Amino acid sequence: MKPIDTSQHHMHQVTLVELITAMAVLLILMSSLMAIFVSMNKIVVTQQDSADVYREQRLLFELISRDLQGMVVSDVSGEELACKFETPSGSGYRMRFVTTSGIGVDTAALGNLIEVGYYFDSPNHTLYRVSSARGDAQWDPIGNTTVNAYLPDAGTSGYNDSAVVSRTVYEFNVAAYKGTTLIATDTTTYPDLVILSASIFDPEMAGGTWTQAEIQRKMITFHKKIFIKRRLQ
Repeated sequence: MKPIDTSQHHMHQVTLVELITAMAVLLILMSSLMAIFVSMNKIVVTQQDSADVYREQRLLFELISRDLQGMVVSDVSGEELACKFETPSGSGYRMRFVTTSGIGVDTAALGNLIEVGYYFDSPNHTLYRVSSARGDAQWDPIGNTTVNAYLPDAGTSGYNDSAVVSRTVYEFNVAAYKGTTLIATDTTTYPDLVILSASIFDPEMAGGTWTQAEIQRKMITFHKKIFIKRRLQ
């Protein structure tokens, strides 16, 4: 038998350059995979944040829509039911009116008629729904043309009841129209159309200390048109 020539079958010795090159390629692949993972995670987080914001605006708009769709009006002399739609800068009431929505009616009240106001606290990014529906003579909108019979003209004190609608509203505005005419401070003109504009940010940021830039990165602006079929008194 012919002996095997081992001189022609030797193992390749890995050089330092090849080892460094292989490690560099491995690091590049790992970095690429990590970048993909981080990117996908950001997408998931962003989608979740957006879903939370959309849910917040849906609840906000549904509540306001129910109140507006139940608006009760009367322009009969001596039996007026006043309403008011405003666009102040900063904090203040955006709208006040009487509705039959019945949301938040006092247990002592004789019916579901309720006077509501939406107050925007700009520095704290909070939208309040204040209401008055009592079972005694302290609340009686009939004959009151100055808005409101019981609600205050400013602030969120002195009302019968209140509730926080949202603590993540960066801006909230209302535009009310009678035909093509914008209703500003007229308390005897009832709107056919109300357009809501709300800039809402991630609910997880509620109550925190954030810069304007940080809030705006997590903010979406929504618009909603509400056509009102008014109920006559």
